[in-house]
Amino acid sequence: MKIFVLLLTILLAIITVMALIKPVLLKRIGLNLTRPKIFLIGSLTIFILLIILGRFVNPEEVKYYNAKTLLAEKKYRQAADMLKKIDTKSDLYKESVNLYKEADSLALLYEENLKKEDSENLKLLKAYGKIDASKEIEKVAFDSLNGVAQFTYKLQTPSLSWYWDTNDKIEKAMVSIPARVMKDFDFVNVVELTLPFESKTYYTKISRQEIEAYTRTSFENIKKDFSVNFVDIYVYNKKIGETNKKRKDYFDKFVKIK
Repeated sequence: MKIFVLLLTILLAIITVMALIKPVLLKRIGLNLTRPKIFLIGSLTIFILLIILGRFVNPEEVKYYNAKTLLAEKKYRQAADMLKKIDTKSDLYKESVNLYKEADSLALLYEENLKKEDSENLKLLKAYGKIDASKEIEKVAFDSLNGVAQFTYKLQTPSLSWYWDTNDKIEKAMVSIPARVMKDFDFVNVVELTLPFESKTYYTKISRQEIEAYTRTSFENIKKDFSVNFVDIYVYNKKIGETNKKRKDYFDKFVKIK
């Protein structure tokens, strides 16, 4: 019945559109209607048929098949949550219980594997933080859901002024480190970098997509030769005694100073 009503609705919609385009088709079968009347009659008929169709829709059936779709897309936890909402009085309840067990089991396995993977990814990022030139990154965090890696430098003491005050070190670090992290780790999509120095805090949060948009090239292309395609342009490329304008523009766009 549902299929019949749906097909009838589609057929009437097609007839209405055709009649609006060529009213002469209706005249041939003895119906002398103006375009406004055709539109009104067609719209009302389709509206009524859609209401009738809605009465045949089983919300529990919709949940069940939506859950199966989520399961096929490997969205196990969402599928399990959807199946839990199916009414116990529904004809599909028994089937939904079995499917829920499968979805929940897969979700638990997936989440466990994700935790292990996140742990390994975090270890890699922490190891990366330790080999930074200044060796002053004290906090590394990773948000696996959004692929965000967070690096926070220690509060820089006056004893390190010689390092950060020379050769635009802060600019170079804030521009190069996020791009370098994303180049080295495919699971990172966004980098947050915080560097407190003296009375200021330098902060940036930048994504692969933002770097691609700004440099007008794909990240895959940047990775092919990182030195040539990024570092030489936005980090070190300048003549002695002159400011690297491209690096300064990049820094001014993506770095906030508090």
